[in-house]
Amino acid sequence: MPKRKSGNYEVGYGKPPKAFQFKPGQSPNPSGRPKRVPELSELLGKELKRKRYIIEDGQRLAIPTFHILIKRLIELAGRGDIRALFHALSLADLYLKEERKVESLKLPAGDMTLEEAQKAYAELRKMDVAELRKMIFPRR
Repeated sequence: MPKRKSGNYEVGYGKPPKAFQFKPGQSPNPSGRPKRVPELSELLGKELKRKRYIIEDGQRLAIPTFHILIKRLIELAGRGDIRALFHALSLADLYLKEERKVESLKLPAGDMTLEEAQKAYAELRKMDVAELRKMIFPRR
């Protein structure tokens, strides 16, 4: 392809003719990249972590939504709502199972033998990363 010269401008690879270049202020992709649509689990997680204000014992408290839901569930169960009682008991059972799991993984005080340390290490390796995070950072 013969090179055309328009003044001191040279047309070639990466240098389109002046007529086809983008004008100042003109975007090559006006609509841009579309925004990512968040998944339902992300939206739910974000809302459950969002702090909301409640008044408890005359004080205004900022509490995550998840904590408010748990408080409300336990309150309804205490009033005799059978469904709420069932859900509260199942959540309590899950909580107690987690507590027992954490208690079983606590290392004994004092010196451990090599076999005991290897056994404890093997148990930790079997655990899921999410479970370990819950153990190490319980309020997360």
